[in-house]
Amino acid sequence: MKPAEHAPTADARRSRRLILALAVFGALSFVGGILLAVLDPGETAVASYEADTFSRSAIGHRGLVRWLRALDVPVVVSRAGSARKAREGTVLAIFEPPFEDETGRLTRLIEEASADAVILALPKWTGREHRETDGWIARLQPVSHDERDRILDRLGLDLRSVDAGEGAWDWQGDTPPGEVALRAPVGVTGAIEPLLSRGEAVVIGRVQRDGTPLYVVADPDLLGNAGLVTHAPLLVEVLRPLLAEPPRALVVDETLHGYLSTASLARQLFEFPLAALTAQAAAMLILALLAGMRRFGAPQPRPPARGGRRVLIENTAALGRYAGHDAPALERYWQTTLTGVRKALHAPGALDRAGLYRWLTRIGEGRGVEDGPIALAHAAESVGPAERVATARRIHRWRRAMLARPASKTDRRSR
Repeated sequence: MKPAEHAPTADARRSRRLILALAVFGALSFVGGILLAVLDPGETAVASYEADTFSRSAIGHRGLVRWLRALDVPVVVSRAGSARKAREGTVLAIFEPPFEDETGRLTRLIEEASADAVILALPKWTGREHRETDGWIARLQPVSHDERDRILDRLGLDLRSVDAGEGAWDWQGDTPPGEVALRAPVGVTGAIEPLLSRGEAVVIGRVQRDGTPLYVVADPDLLGNAGLVTHAPLLVEVLRPLLAEPPRALVVDETLHGYLSTASLARQLFEFPLAALTAQAAAMLILALLAGMRRFGAPQPRPPARGGRRVLIENTAALGRYAGHDAPALERYWQTTLTGVRKALHAPGALDRAGLYRWLTRIGEGRGVEDGPIALAHAAESVGPAERVATARRIHRWRRAMLARPASKTDRRSR
């Protein structure tokens, strides 16, 4: 028979609830991580309305990147180390670099890269973000030819920015490029091999710079979100020889637009998507600490200590019952009690066990004791676990009754 189990304390119940919450949070975080990877692969949390690959606006290039990836073209949007990533077997793309940059970063990027070719799209528009709708353009303002020429001069190109004017479009490829629909088209003139031109203005052309083919896209509306559907056949004709023969990856630089991200694990842990993992780890750590704490606030007063012979006896009895030793203990208790009563009453030493029982029975009847040694001996040997404590109490009461001082005749008359 096991000792009685204590009910769980408030601290234990609170710890169990925290552990359960920790398990539920971990499971939900795991499912959320899978859904995040499935529903939003390779996306970024950078928001923009300008002419870059993060922008959903009309002048942005986000659609071009997603379209190329849908065509199974490897596209790397680089926010650090673009020159290192643009190695042999890749094409470096620089879309609408800032014309006000005087530090020479554009020139160093092209010179330090070892890509097989470089695509340079000149800037055409600057915009103001819509006040009510994020990512939309409220008003466009054209970039002047002088500002575009500043980029060409930094690269040492003998080219000048001009308006494309009116007239028929001239494509130098074998396959007609399809429709060309540009708003206020612009181009360049000078020492450049034309691919797409209108009159004297070259809209897409090729030059050699330090032995590397440099493709100049003078009008970036060909690559923008607004005109992507219309100009997709033209872009296929331009990009196919660059990216497909042999297969090359496209490295799109975004450091020139200010989206520089240093290669720091500590910083990336607080940026999307690793920020979600960091938040999950922090929350699980807090829950684990709470689950391990017993309580908050000031220490609770310790309950008064229980001691003495009674506590020792109760603990010993509980351990005996738990170990299954209560039956032999009851039998030994009866034998010890029987020996003590025999000595105390000076029973004849020649009596055997049966004779002793008869002698004690006569003494007990004379003293008015209700229980007898024969019944107690039988109970000590045969009762079940539920009756052993009651039997021990019967033996104790029999002993006290047998050893009590007999009432004198005077005492009996006074009753």
